[in-house]
Amino acid sequence: MYLVRMGEKFEGWAKRNIPDPLSIALFLTVFMALFALFATDSSIDGIASAWTRGFWGFLSFSMQVCLSMVAGAVIFNAPIIKNSLAKLCSIPKTSRQAGIFLYVMVYILIWMNWGIGYISIAFLTREVARQFNAKSIPYHLPFLAAAASAGHIAYGFGWNSACLIMIGQPGNFAEEAMGLIPLATAIFSRINIIALIGLFVVGIIVFYFLHPFDKSKFVQSDFDDIVEKTDSENQLKLPMTFAEKFDNFWYWNIPLLFLWAVWFYNLMKDVGLNAINLDVANITASSRYYGLQSRSRIHSDYVFVYCYWFGRFWFTAEVINPNFQA
Repeated sequence: MYLVRMGEKFEGWAKRNIPDPLSIALFLTVFMALFALFATDSSIDGIASAWTRGFWGFLSFSMQVCLSMVAGAVIFNAPIIKNSLAKLCSIPKTSRQAGIFLYVMVYILIWMNWGIGYISIAFLTREVARQFNAKSIPYHLPFLAAAASAGHIAYGFGWNSACLIMIGQPGNFAEEAMGLIPLATAIFSRINIIALIGLFVVGIIVFYFLHPFDKSKFVQSDFDDIVEKTDSENQLKLPMTFAEKFDNFWYWNIPLLFLWAVWFYNLMKDVGLNAINLDVANITASSRYYGLQSRSRIHSDYVFVYCYWFGRFWFTAEVINPNFQA
């Protein structure tokens, strides 16, 4: 009972105070840019250049992640796999059993393959809820979603773990200190197996005692009904929480779009139009997307247009008159 109350308190606090991951990433980007500007000898041009180079520093890793997701989705949607997992979803008979079942299933699948495991979080949760609806069994949807998502912790011990893969690659930053450790050796090492089994057992115990007792918070309806109800609730004008204010703080757009404008201006000044390629287009589109992340889109549009035309004016002025100074 104590664990349930503690979980509900943390849930309420997180909803009120923790912003979206994208907003946190934008804030950290702005913070590090200002820190580099005032705490180091870096110039605006250098910061903008380093920021855009960072887009492609993990390009090969990003491709690996994308392939894992695509391959996982393809395998998971194969009829034999999908139907087998759907049959397994009929095993749990209560909401508490369903949560533990989802945690165990995702934990195992994530350990085997990161892409399949991530796809399974949504599919298994929805399939369990669908079968409970058909059997008129009440369930606590947030609990099921939390249990399934928690199974992700097995990722760091499995075959797609970025850390375990990296320490087996020649030239990694830790090679000089610890040498190369093949993936199979790292996965089946004693400490990795102990941690894997330990977290597996701890997770089952936690979600057994974390299941809510208040039946009024249980649901017994289709996902479409839940989404429709949530949308109608969101239309009510309630006071904004700290997290909502942070997510809708459109001023994050200004320094990000300014960095893009500085980088784009320097690129055009040094190389010209021949520098425009797929990378440039992707960075521009990404900057535009980040600039529109808040609800105050009209402000983002103004800032983007201003930075764009300011960069074009400056570039054109220098081309016409090499002695031009702002």
